[in-house]
Amino acid sequence: GPILSALVRPAIGGVLCAAVTLALVHVVGGGIPFVHLAVAGGAGMLVYVLVVVPQAVLRQLGGRVTALIPARSR
Repeated sequence: GPILSALVRPAIGGVLCAAVTLALVHVVGGGIPFVHLAVAGGAGMLVYVLVVVPQAVLRQLGGRVTALIPARSR
């Protein structure tokens, strides 16, 4: 039904987020826990957003962010 189809993208995004996070924790290796959190968690969250948020919304947000950047710094 409509509820099941609405849950597919978030479920796939969650699985991919977890996979990327776990993979990067192993790649980063030992060290400072904050680095693990920042690198692996940030990358996992980015993957989740890219999978779950519709492309049209991402394009709108990109246009708004670009408009906020002063022309001389581009």
